[in-house]
Amino acid sequence: MLQQLREYGTAQWHPFDWDAADWDSDRLPLVDSPSRVERGSVVVLEGAYSCRPELHDLLDLLVLLDVPREIRNARLRVRDGADYHPDWDARWSGAEDHYFGTVMTPDRFDVVLRAG
Repeated sequence: MLQQLREYGTAQWHPFDWDAADWDSDRLPLVDSPSRVERGSVVVLEGAYSCRPELHDLLDLLVLLDVPREIRNARLRVRDGADYHPDWDARWSGAEDHYFGTVMTPDRFDVVLRAG
């Protein structure tokens, strides 16, 4: 998708379906209709894994927003409300701890912003 955006000025993809009933299937739940985007003067790719190493050739600036776990957890509980699932939170947090502790450590980013 990023390569298409750089080369052609437009891109489309099927995003993850956050409302899907089963996230643990062998097939990732994706939204049926594609999302489309046109290139602007600045393109922001956000998300926990948006700076993964295989994308580095397509990214001009790697920025990490480092927020303490207790603040992230509090925001998650407010956002999800009655839909909050501690088991999913534990799995997600474990995956992020591994990713940002071994794959994309803060020293690999161009800019690290600390909030809290």
